[in-house]
Amino acid sequence: MFLDYTNLENAIARLEEGIKTYEKYKTDQELKETVRDSLVKRFEFTFEHSLKMMARTLKEQGFDENDLEPRKQLLRTARDEELIKSFEQWNKYMKSRNITSHEYRENSVADQEYIDLVMDFYTEVKILLKNMKEIEL
Repeated sequence: MFLDYTNLENAIARLEEGIKTYEKYKTDQELKETVRDSLVKRFEFTFEHSLKMMARTLKEQGFDENDLEPRKQLLRTARDEELIKSFEQWNKYMKSRNITSHEYRENSVADQEYIDLVMDFYTEVKILLKNMKEIEL
């Protein structure tokens, strides 16, 4: 069966735009926070789309719900099937997404470490997309 990755591709493109915009305005004190907040939201929805497509791809490969729930198990299965390189890194993305989504803390997204995590995620989610598409070939 053919899976449509368009939504994930669009989310990745929006994340890339957010990263470029952040880089452009990170020294502008008036715009920095607004641009950073936009980047955080783009990270959140790209992460969510990546998990949905990861689960759909694995279901198409014959995995059942027990292999894909809870989310940590989904990440382990994706690692075992070589869709992602590191369970630990993706688990870190999930924890960061949960912090920003459920208990937005100014300090947690303001530091460079968080921005670096988003940049790393951007690289990893492109690899995930490539790996999922290769399964379909």
